[in-house]
Amino acid sequence: MRLMLKDAIIRLRATGYNVVSLALRVKYLELSDLRSMTIFALDDMAIFSSGGNAYLSNFRYHVVPNKRLTAAELVSLPATTSLPTLDAGNNLVVTNAGGGGPLAPMRINYVKLTTIDLLHYSRIVIHGVSSPFQHMHNHQANVVESSAEIQRPTCDHYDWSRGICVVGAEVPAGMKSTVDSEDRRDGL
Repeated sequence: MRLMLKDAIIRLRATGYNVVSLALRVKYLELSDLRSMTIFALDDMAIFSSGGNAYLSNFRYHVVPNKRLTAAELVSLPATTSLPTLDAGNNLVVTNAGGGGPLAPMRINYVKLTTIDLLHYSRIVIHGVSSPFQHMHNHQANVVESSAEIQRPTCDHYDWSRGICVVGAEVPAGMKSTVDSEDRRDGL
C-alpha cells in the first residue's frame, strides 16, 4: 500500500492534482493502514476557483476505506447506495446512478464525477469530481454491505443549473452581502 500511495502522490502532483497530492502526504500514515481505498479527487483549478477550500478540511469525507471501486463497479451502483467514508458516521450517497452518459452523468452527493479511474492500482482507485462533497441532511445512512432498505437523501438547496447540492450560509438579517456578481468598475 505504501508504494502505491507514494506513486499516486507523484502522479497526482504531475497531473494538476497538487492539493490532493498534499492531502495524501498529510494523511499518509492513516491511509497506509487501509487494505484498499477509493478516493474522490478535486483538481487544483476546481479547488482554487469554486469554493474548494471545503475539500481539504473534509478530505476524510472523500475517501471510501477498504473498498476499491473501479469504474465498472462504481457505475453499476444503484441510486441511493450509501458508501462509508473515513469521516466516521458520515456516508456518501449515489444520487444519480451511472450509465446515463454525458447528459445524465453519475453523481455522488449531487456532485458530478468528472473522471472515472483517474488513477488505479491493485488496492487504490482515484476518481475525479467537479466539486467537494457536501454532507447530506436527513439521511439514514446504510452501508453498501447492508441489506436493509436505503432511504433517499434530501438536499435543502439543489442548484438545478449546476446539478449540485448547494450548502451555504445565508446572509444574516441586517447584514449586507459583500458579494457583487456584476462588474461595477464604471469604465475603469
